Amino acid sequence: MDDSDYLLHQALAKDLQNRTGNHKCPSCYAHAAYQLGLCYEIGFGLERDAQLSQKWISEARKLSKELPKIERTLKALDDNYEPQNPKRLWKVLGYEYNLPFDPVGLYRVQDRLEAAELAFKSEIKGRADSMGKRSRSRLNLMSTLALILAARRDLEGAESVCRESFTSSQEAFGNDDQDTVGAQNYLLYILMQQKKYSELEPMLLELIKRKAKNYGPSDGTTLASRNILGAVYFHQGRYNDCLREMRDLTKIREKINGPEQEETLTSSTWISKALLESKEYMEAESHHRKVTAISERVLGPEHEATLERKELLAAILIELGQLEEAEYLAMDVIDHWEESFEASRGVRVWVRAMTDCSRIETLSGDVEKAKRRLEEAIERGKKILGEEDVDILRALSTLVAILGNDQESG
Repeated sequence: MDDSDYLLHQALAKDLQNRTGNHKCPSCYAHAAYQLGLCYEIGFGLERDAQLSQKWISEARKLSKELPKIERTLKALDDNYEPQNPKRLWKVLGYEYNLPFDPVGLYRVQDRLEAAELAFKSEIKGRADSMGKRSRSRLNLMSTLALILAARRDLEGAESVCRESFTSSQEAFGNDDQDTVGAQNYLLYILMQQKKYSELEPMLLELIKRKAKNYGPSDGTTLASRNILGAVYFHQGRYNDCLREMRDLTKIREKINGPEQEETLTSSTWISKALLESKEYMEAESHHRKVTAISERVLGPEHEATLERKELLAAILIELGQLEEAEYLAMDVIDHWEESFEASRGVRVWVRAMTDCSRIETLSGDVEKAKRRLEEAIERGKKILGEEDVDILRALSTLVAILGNDQESG
């Protein structure tokens, strides 16, 4: 239940409070009272209250001798803790694969990030006070809290939470424990958001070596870390290293999953990006046309990943002087994201496409239109991405260049 919406936690606790108001069925009342006491004990959906917990647990055990002592229940909870249990979900729902629940995305869309932060901090404190700071339940909740803090642009807070979770898990369960590896993955994600590439590289190299030993060199989690390493090389401007890593990774993924699988397309897209930055425009076009075509066919023309690949193809075509097709692709991306701008995760791609169109307009002689487009992209984009975002800065740099050229020509 830890991975479910905090509102569900609160609703369940409220339901137990209502049930304990009904004494008609002593057995039902006893179990509801015990569960309510447990909620108070660990802070599940309620602020932790040890006195109320003791009251409800004692009352429940008077009515039902089979109910165990709270200490035994808490130990069993931690010993058998699984934040996610896909096998159970497959059995209950009858699905071979269960789609993951993205609580942070939901909180963002519903403007509940602040409330979620408070709720998770309360539950984390409850787990610490009741089960100890190294309980698996607490450490799992901390990872979700880190994502909430990151979504609220408190990256320092998110990093602090992730480091505590990783260090605590490392000390309690060891480097090779699944929860330790998971906590480290969250830390890597936050460090990536902070652009701490020099720290990321050695951590990733060590983690990839450990994952390859424990899970195998071709395991999905090992390959995912290699994908992040390739991205780190890219962001460091080490495009040859990025190409080497991503080409090898794409080859492995094609062999295991085929060329049309999403992870294969992801690593293949990084090849396109590195080729573009290396000014290998002809090779970039040839390679990325294939990637974009597969993405359109497999994921659909309006899928977020497909739209991002269309924008990248537009950027490549601009460098080759193929402005008409580049404009068509960029405008397709812009038109799609305009329909759901505020709620969309595609704002970044929208800003890039707006920057692409402004470059095309400048090259076509319509400087005023280009300036207006960039000003709009910067103004709207920074409200969601922030003023220091790399794509906002790129748009600003393009605007400055256009203004400088305009003044020189004037």
